[in-house]
Amino acid sequence: MFLITNKHVINKDSKLRSQTRKIKLHMSVHTNDKSVKKALVEYNFDENYWKEHPEQDVDVFALDITSLIVNYPKINKIISIEEIALRILDIVL
Repeated sequence: MFLITNKHVINKDSKLRSQTRKIKLHMSVHTNDKSVKKALVEYNFDENYWKEHPEQDVDVFALDITSLIVNYPKINKIISIEEIALRILDIVL
């Protein structure tokens, strides 16, 4: 599973961006009472986990977050039809 974002979101400076080894993600997680809440999750990674578009003018960054999803069992991995519909509406509008 990959997180796709813009290069400048990680860091505007390409040298500093290439040295980044930790990000914080806002995610939905399951609590002990089975409810879902928002949490700030730190994700540490090494240089083999990310790629960016080689052209400087193309602002695309991809980060492999498979190990985060697999190893953090409380992350809410289910998206409801309503959430998908709202996201599509946001994109269209």
